[in-house]
Amino acid sequence: MNVNFRDAPPTILHVDEQVIRAGKGISDLFPSPSVTIQARYAVPRSHGNGDVSMTDGQGEGSSSSANWIVGQGLDAAQSELSFEEKWEVRWPFRSSKRAEDWVGREYILQHVFTLLDIKVSANPSPLMLIPPSDLSLDASALYTQLAFEELNVPGLTILSLPLASLYALGALSGIIIHIGAEQSNVSIVTESIVRDECTTRIPIGLTHCLAHLERLLLIDFALDKELRMARGSGDSEPWSAGEKERLVKEVITVLWMENASEIEAPTSTGEVMHKVREEAETDDTFDVAKKLVGDAAPAPQPKKKAPAPTAGATDTISISIPSFAEKTITIGPIRHKLCEPLLRGINGQESLWEAVGRAVESPGLIPAERMAIWDGIGVVGEMAKIKSFAPAFVTYLSPLLLSSAEIPSDVQPAKARLLSIPDYFANFKGNSTDMAPFLGGSMVAKYAFSDYAGKHCITKVDYNAKGPAAIYTAGIGEER
Repeated sequence: MNVNFRDAPPTILHVDEQVIRAGKGISDLFPSPSVTIQARYAVPRSHGNGDVSMTDGQGEGSSSSANWIVGQGLDAAQSELSFEEKWEVRWPFRSSKRAEDWVGREYILQHVFTLLDIKVSANPSPLMLIPPSDLSLDASALYTQLAFEELNVPGLTILSLPLASLYALGALSGIIIHIGAEQSNVSIVTESIVRDECTTRIPIGLTHCLAHLERLLLIDFALDKELRMARGSGDSEPWSAGEKERLVKEVITVLWMENASEIEAPTSTGEVMHKVREEAETDDTFDVAKKLVGDAAPAPQPKKKAPAPTAGATDTISISIPSFAEKTITIGPIRHKLCEPLLRGINGQESLWEAVGRAVESPGLIPAERMAIWDGIGVVGEMAKIKSFAPAFVTYLSPLLLSSAEIPSDVQPAKARLLSIPDYFANFKGNSTDMAPFLGGSMVAKYAFSDYAGKHCITKVDYNAKGPAAIYTAGIGEER
């Protein structure tokens, strides 16, 4: 059926496991998201046994969602000391071994539409949906059902996260590494086709990194001293049950949510990335590319000297946590260990760079495709907020590359190119690549909803005729 939504501003909705980004309408400058919220909600616990007093998120409860909290309401409630005793936080877009929480997903997305000032009962806006990375055909159909029946959209296009990310980063082929909450995915894209047979996964994500840092901070003598000073106690005064654990959790939350830019990722040689950047900034002949891939660079001839370090300068930051809002707590270089589980693996599990190696060595790729994808590596997900993570990660890929670019080869790459959002996207300039899926969705929406042939989106008429399976007949970049 012919379709044209030229006069209807589309809604762009990037739904990730941790964060949801949304915006209404697009323009030549591609606006940044107008709504960004945590992809979570909370339900009250019953008194006495700690069980949830209402629906369990699977539609099996006896009460409505009237007392659930989401968005700013949840953020405000979380600052209360007794929050965990009163509320259970759920992340419905994360992968789960239990039944998927579609009730929770609907609840959060309806809240997002309210924030966008869209009335679901009279929704004029077609939806460009970029769902979480692992998306099966069954999940696509269920998202389609949710969009038409619960969000009342007039039209829908679903764009895969790897493809949306790659488009925003200015490439058609490449490797997209999505770091989720509980797992990380490595996706291969060749000429706008996501090669699902090449996808690799590791059961390590952001939650494991945060838990790793929490364990280190609990035994960190320097932080223990800082927390004791903040509460005005001496070194000999013992912690009450659970007190230190609660304070360390506050430190982790503030560090990640408000100070991610102050966290650096270590390179494969153990250096912290800011030291690599400083070396490049103070030496005009320093070859950053060779440094990152581990290739031997000629001895540099500095043109200007690095400034002498300030006496007593240390790698620390100061933060305030809710329990001691009027005081500051100093965190040292231990914060840079946050990314270690991804870069080095945990408990003998495969690391992220080893998963990349397994993906690019997939037998489904021909040598020319395998060489081409190394020219476009993109890192997305919340970990991309740490701007040094992607450059540091590239250094771990050096065992998969030739030892020197001077060695000719048609089957093994000599270098890897890291992608970033081009500067000509003015509203995204300077942003980390965690914004790439939303930008890619905006770019595609401009085309998909102006296509008179209706090949790249489905309408209510299509949905009424074919049901949720109608989404299988429309797509961007992939053969359906």
